[in-house]
Amino acid sequence: MIKTTIIAVAMVAALCWLGPSLDDHSDEWDQAVYLQDAINAAIAQEKFAVAAQALCGPQASWQQLNDGSVQCKTKHGRPTITVQVSP
Repeated sequence: MIKTTIIAVAMVAALCWLGPSLDDHSDEWDQAVYLQDAINAAIAQEKFAVAAQALCGPQASWQQLNDGSVQCKTKHGRPTITVQVSP
């Protein structure tokens, strides 16, 4: 009886000592950081789209150019003005 209790206590002590090293969540942490970055990028893109639509007008379409500016177009697709959108 005493021998069994000593073995059980030793096993519990070993598990308490080594247990935290068995919990490796580094992959989950990296995935959470990646997902948060993707969410932040999507929010920033949506804010940019809302700002561009507000500058061009509710009926107009727009296209983002390579330099970061926005080419506004009429509802028929004809280019009108080019504007800079700042976040």
